[in-house]
Amino acid sequence: MAGGQRIAISLREPRETRLLVAHLQESGFVPVDLVSADLSLNPSPLEPAPDAIVCDSATAAVLRPLVLGLKASDPAFLPTLVVLEPEEPEGSWLADGFDYFLRRPLDVTLTKTLLDALLRVRDRSERWAQTEEARFCTLFETTGTATIVIEADGIISMVNPECARVTGYAPEELIGTPWTRYVAPESLAMMHAYHQARRGGSASGLQPTDVPEQYETRLINKAGEVRDVMLRVRTTPTRGQSVVSILDVTQYRQAATELEARERLFRSLFDDHAAVKLLIDPQTLRIVDANYAAANFYGWSRDDLIGKPMDDISVSPPAVVRQAREAMLSGSRKGHELIHRKADGTECTVEVFGSPIETRGQTLLYAIIHDISERKRAEAHKLELERQLAQSTKMEAIGRLAGGIAHDLNNMLTTVIGCSELILADENSCTEVARKDVEAIREAANRAASLTGQILAFARQQSLRPQVFSLGDVLRRLQPLLCRMLGEDVEVIISTKADPDLVEADVHQIEQVIMNLAVNARDAMPKGGRLSLGTSNVRLTDAYCNLHPETTPGDYAVLCCSDTGVGMDEYTLSRIFEPFFTTKPPGQGTGLGLSTVYGIVRQSGGSITVYSEPGRGTSFKIYLPQAAANAATDSPEPADQPVPASEPEQEVSPRAWPATRAYETILVVEDEPALRTLITRVLQSAGYNVATAVTAEEALAFATKSAPAPHLLLTDVILPGGLRGDELAARLEFIWPGLPVIYMSGYARDHLTTGGRLAPGIEYLEKPFTPEALTATVRRVLDARGVT
Repeated sequence: MAGGQRIAISLREPRETRLLVAHLQESGFVPVDLVSADLSLNPSPLEPAPDAIVCDSATAAVLRPLVLGLKASDPAFLPTLVVLEPEEPEGSWLADGFDYFLRRPLDVTLTKTLLDALLRVRDRSERWAQTEEARFCTLFETTGTATIVIEADGIISMVNPECARVTGYAPEELIGTPWTRYVAPESLAMMHAYHQARRGGSASGLQPTDVPEQYETRLINKAGEVRDVMLRVRTTPTRGQSVVSILDVTQYRQAATELEARERLFRSLFDDHAAVKLLIDPQTLRIVDANYAAANFYGWSRDDLIGKPMDDISVSPPAVVRQAREAMLSGSRKGHELIHRKADGTECTVEVFGSPIETRGQTLLYAIIHDISERKRAEAHKLELERQLAQSTKMEAIGRLAGGIAHDLNNMLTTVIGCSELILADENSCTEVARKDVEAIREAANRAASLTGQILAFARQQSLRPQVFSLGDVLRRLQPLLCRMLGEDVEVIISTKADPDLVEADVHQIEQVIMNLAVNARDAMPKGGRLSLGTSNVRLTDAYCNLHPETTPGDYAVLCCSDTGVGMDEYTLSRIFEPFFTTKPPGQGTGLGLSTVYGIVRQSGGSITVYSEPGRGTSFKIYLPQAAANAATDSPEPADQPVPASEPEQEVSPRAWPATRAYETILVVEDEPALRTLITRVLQSAGYNVATAVTAEEALAFATKSAPAPHLLLTDVILPGGLRGDELAARLEFIWPGLPVIYMSGYARDHLTTGGRLAPGIEYLEKPFTPEALTATVRRVLDARGVT
């Protein structure tokens, strides 16, 4: 088929080049020897562009940039042949843009035949493309739909005659102008985003698949009129052109608007009524008509509702629906309670009132539907409140019982612990065997004290010392201890994003909460896992608090504790905060860890929620009232290693408690004989003078004897005879103004606290206490008051 096609040849072997040039010339080709060409006269050896290229591996590397440039600038088929050595691999050359390869020795006849075949294919493809382009132009010009072609840069390049009727512009007025010039302002942003998305560059985040192929918009014609049009857009992937078909739907839109206006006039009673109304075919139970309230209520458009079977909406059993239909057809005015499903899948309880009506010779059911979901929820909420009240009453009764037991037990434990400390402090008081027995007694007493502390925490009867601090600071301070306590198998993650996360509470009690939750999480992950602790801020609304009666509206700091443990079922969840409830084997848990958490949180004015599923871990959220951001933040020195409720307290080595002064007199008022004796003994051994009284009346009698004023009053809060310790202190203040007072109690529900919080300036010694704690507190108070 050789007809003067230009063949560029670049071979390092002159003999091969001469043979190939001669053979190609005989066949009518025009070969160009690039190796022997004078590049000084033609610095661009591939201009004009050849019809094919023959080179070898020695010259291909030089020609590669030129070849790639030709292929990029002209998408037409350019055959390229590479002549390779017998053992030379061909893969790299094919990857570099060359199409075919031959091996030496070069067969010029085969080369000519291959070139001839490739050029025939190329010519056939070009003729087909020209034919297709001619067909496209014919269809483009003769179609009855207004059509334009927009280039990738947004310029109109082709316009068919029908566009003149739709836009009012002649084709020559449109060609070469940007399409955005003819778009109504309110539609420009949408169409611009679509145009960019089709080319993969939309700033709005739209993807090409997000752009509809057909959509409605608004254009401005030459007369300045805004026309409603339907656009259908097809984009060619190779050249980036968009072929846009335009259908003027302005009249259809105007007709629809007029029809809607007439229908609103005649059907306002049905369409615009606030109540949900449906017209239903009683035979097929399909919706014949629906008002706007129904569309808003169910979430479907009116068009979608019309024709929809009631089976798509009703969730009630078919027998119940049939019974309601028969009753309404009979004229019954009774309401029927049914369950309906909305478009988003949510279900609601409705009450349906219906009656038959005749329209166009057809009997339909005219149904009025009332949403009674809120009423049903209110009824369910009432039942839930009653359940919670019963549960709260039960927990309160348990708490009162537990608190009463803890109060008496703390008095006895103070005596046991104190006497044990006194024995151990005296190295000559007993044998080594007896000393070990006393240490065992002290350890058991300390465990019992820890247990009573948990009981009081659950019963919300502890004395709190609130201060403003950051939950995040507490978590970060406890992180090393948590890591050590939980072991290497548990990953501890701390996330404190809330700023600020300030609360006003007893920091040591909150540390106890965190440790108890961590121990609970560890036990739920016997094979290891992840414990996530974090803080956040939230505002609880009235709506939320109505559903959660234990909360009050306001701003809260939230402490979240989540684990990847075994999780809990509903039965376990319903009882986890009950004291002494545990899922552990006997002897491995007291069942007070989470009940202690519950009591501390509630006494601190907060609330706690828990979510868990078997096999999916557990998540606790503790809501504590948020302190003001400008409140003074205290930085207490918490215990280095706060001990969770499920762990025994650490041993304290017995120490002496010498007095620094020996002349102060302390008035001790305590009705428990053994405890009164112990206190007297400890204080006397520390060098103090001690006067004792069993009741408030005895203490007052002591004061009226004109005896010298004591330096300190140490009194129990709950005393026999009618007067409490605080009332005694108030009366003695009139006799001995400025008398320092230390109160003792093992039961916080007394008149020293407000909501469990100690009043400012109160010095308080919580039972059970050690002799060392007693003497240290006495010394601190005397020194602080400047007693001399």
